[in-house]
Amino acid sequence: MKPADKDVMIIHALAVYPDWWGSKIAPYLFRNDEDCLIWQRSKGSHGYGQIHIPIPPPYMHIPNKSVMATLHRVAYLRHTGKPIPLPTLDHACHNAALTCPGGKCIHRLCANYMHLEPKTRQQNNVALGSKTPSALRAAQTTCQNDHPLIANTRRIGHRECQICEAEYRKVRTKLLLDARRKVGLTQKEYGKQFGWSRAAAEAILRMD
Repeated sequence: MKPADKDVMIIHALAVYPDWWGSKIAPYLFRNDEDCLIWQRSKGSHGYGQIHIPIPPPYMHIPNKSVMATLHRVAYLRHTGKPIPLPTLDHACHNAALTCPGGKCIHRLCANYMHLEPKTRQQNNVALGSKTPSALRAAQTTCQNDHPLIANTRRIGHRECQICEAEYRKVRTKLLLDARRKVGLTQKEYGKQFGWSRAAAEAILRMD
């Protein structure tokens, strides 16, 4: 099930069962000094609070008539009444807590909708201050040659240095042309025998 479809289903359930949050969830939320609403019950291996939410018609085909969901996501859907537009829901309370060790910290149990903000995975990695390779790449604004990184229109969510990319293609085209001339083959013959990799062309040009 796609996240957006699940969001719609949960929003429908919250509308049909308006007292469910007050009776099943609210009694187990503790407000701490950071104004976080900390969930006191079940949590998943990921560290986020998790709950079973009853699903009414027309979604009766769902096994046991309930679905598992992370509590902070349900809290946000309850407030907005709309599917979450981006793939991650960031805890701003965690980002503001400079002494928080991170990982499966207490902020993952926060269900205060005012502390939640939809973000792309890239934005979420940057906000977390993560040192993973993907997070470090997400924080970059220039390539290793200090050229600006620009969104790649062919691959959604990817960025590239158009200056370095253009230079790379120019050099690769010349290498392939020189290699083809050296072995005396037509373009079709060369491609069939050696392929179009830059490494193969460089190897041909190194041959005596």
